[in-house]
Amino acid sequence: MKNEFKPNMVEQATIDFFEDCLENNDAKWTKMWKETQVFAKNHQSGYVYNGLNAFSLGMRAVMGGYTSNEWITYNQIGKKLGLTKVRMGKYWRWETKDGKKYDGDKFIVEGQKASPVEHWSMNYYLVTDKKWKRVKLEEMKRLIESGTNERADFRSRLIMDGYHWLYNLDQTIIDAPKVSKKKGRKKSAEKIFDDMMKGYKNPPKCLINGHNPCYIPSKDTILLAHISQFLEIDEKYGDLHWLSTGFHETGHSAGHKTRIYSEEGMECISKGSHNYAIEEFKAEMVACMLMGHYGEECRFIMKGKELTDLQSQAYISGWSKALNGDKKKHLVSAIRQAVKRTAHILGA
Repeated sequence: MKNEFKPNMVEQATIDFFEDCLENNDAKWTKMWKETQVFAKNHQSGYVYNGLNAFSLGMRAVMGGYTSNEWITYNQIGKKLGLTKVRMGKYWRWETKDGKKYDGDKFIVEGQKASPVEHWSMNYYLVTDKKWKRVKLEEMKRLIESGTNERADFRSRLIMDGYHWLYNLDQTIIDAPKVSKKKGRKKSAEKIFDDMMKGYKNPPKCLINGHNPCYIPSKDTILLAHISQFLEIDEKYGDLHWLSTGFHETGHSAGHKTRIYSEEGMECISKGSHNYAIEEFKAEMVACMLMGHYGEECRFIMKGKELTDLQSQAYISGWSKALNGDKKKHLVSAIRQAVKRTAHILGA
């Protein structure tokens, strides 16, 4: 079948995880986001994973019960231990500084397996008579500098060309660094939302004026009800729901054309349509990530986060059923977008 979506192994694992969550009414994705650690990072380089890789590694951490948010490759473990990789014919082995053999199998806790992440590369093409010839970056620069071609003669494409394999630090002999929790007085829901907006790159206008919560793309404005209106409905959990709602509308705003714009766009989405379902799915995923990110700060309000998790699951489940066409393709695309939007909001 033409243009049939064929997920790679990272996409397929994500699809299986998400479908299992929905089937078993278990919002595991809400457990993936920790305070100050929304995105997994590489232990050695400090690189922060984004897009589907961030979601995938968080998913793997939940499934494996890992407490660390840091990941590392097999070769990075060897270098961190001060070992040298030496070729022995067709094979390689690790050696200590004094030349003694070191068993690389000891790097990893017995029975543990690596997790794949997507590797993306920028590819360059020289276009002549509608024919595309792949060239290296250095060659493209040389052709432009020599005057043989202009930059307009070339096209660039970001292509997933393979995988990197990572281990969570909990799977290795490397000790995970201690993460110090924030101390001090806990914040109110309004303070948490205000702090989030202050760190938001190129933020939209936000009016807390008692209006029914919504985001208006044409005016790039978030409208929110007063927190007292939520407390009137639910005295015990109202402020938590107000915060989650604010995060949801913020998720919509991050999809504006001046920020993390998506192909579906936001300006002409009709309620109940396929694109509307995708957009609601993305916004609620952003809300889940932000609630997890500020978890330690917002859980003081009440021990009701489990309730918002269940409501979030019901909301996401409902919109996922409304997707048309290849649902798996739309699911993966929506998760990629949601992670990018969250990163933008948090200034990552």
